[in-house]
Amino acid sequence: MADASSPDFVYRIMTVPEWATASEAGSFGGAALDHKSGFIHLSTAAQVPGTLALFFKDTPCVVIKLVTSKLDQDALKFEAVAERGGELFPHLFAETLPVAGPVFAAKGDVTDGVIADSTFLE
Repeated sequence: MADASSPDFVYRIMTVPEWATASEAGSFGGAALDHKSGFIHLSTAAQVPGTLALFFKDTPCVVIKLVTSKLDQDALKFEAVAERGGELFPHLFAETLPVAGPVFAAKGDVTDGVIADSTFLE
């Protein structure tokens, strides 16, 4: 569950085709990894650069969706991820993620330049 120490916002990184489908539908139902895991993977602002480098290294353009961490207090859980050094990551245990609201787009090498500095997300 998100609590008082949780950040106000978390982020979902999507490919452009994922965003196009979600935008048309009004919600994001998750990618293959989300379906396999049983939840929608999210990142804090500080985690975005590492997530980009790990999962989107060869993706020429991504969409970063701003999500309020107050979205659903029962569905959003911060859980330790062993593969990322035990760091706590936000996981949304819900069928879909609403997509209304702000998004950021990044083109080119998403692990380089301004996108690698997550302070623009805060």
